[in-house]
Amino acid sequence: MKIKKLFALCFAVVVVYSCGKKAAADFNSDFSLFTKYISSFSSGIVAASSDIRVQLALNKTDWKPNQELDDDLFTISPSVSGKVIALSNNTIAFIPKNKLESNTLYQVTLHLGELINTPKELEDFKFTVKTIQQDFVIKTLDLQSYNQDLYYLNATLKTADEVTFEDAQKIIEAEQGSTDLKIKFDKATSTKTEFKFIIDSIQRFDGDSEIEIKWDGDCIDVDNESSLKYAIPGKLNFKVLKIEVGDENNQSLLINF
Repeated sequence: MKIKKLFALCFAVVVVYSCGKKAAADFNSDFSLFTKYISSFSSGIVAASSDIRVQLALNKTDWKPNQELDDDLFTISPSVSGKVIALSNNTIAFIPKNKLESNTLYQVTLHLGELINTPKELEDFKFTVKTIQQDFVIKTLDLQSYNQDLYYLNATLKTADEVTFEDAQKIIEAEQGSTDLKIKFDKATSTKTEFKFIIDSIQRFDGDSEIEIKWDGDCIDVDNESSLKYAIPGKLNFKVLKIEVGDENNQSLLINF
């Protein structure tokens, strides 16, 4: 009897889950019915820092650029705080107060009937956007020397979605033995998703040593914490560290030793 009840419960959970997925898939309006009123809109995968836009197929002559409109023109689920702005006389945008949540599907309803006269069945235009799942990778590049005693290591941090320069600097640490190494980020050559940095003042000992590079994505709400060890050749050892083709025509080799 208990087995039958358990089976019935599992079946009910599967049915509810399936219905939920179907409801989400069926949320979007049929855009072909709205082409008289709407020419484009936000869709697909978007950055968490994005706004949500709809471009009308007609002009609202009473709108001025950056004019704030009624917040109730949009309904968004999960709920998001923000304001509604006329970007131009035919483009309306919902501007979130804070960044959207990473890896989240948002169901958006524009109450089109409050902007223009439409048939009753076209009063609401529904669409979805999903934010990028944030993550990052760290890539070590070439090891270079200041002099006979000090090295520095070039590296990059690449993120799936945009992060601030300040947050990027919080992700990475490095140490050589018990000594913390300084990490220098190059703001001038970095972007919002790719950050160039060096691990600085690495000691070169007589024998081989290593540094440990650590990272933790907690500051950008990413569950990515780990480390790697990078070998540092000693003064008494000659090693070829890297060989790569120098140009597209394979006419040269770059050798780092």
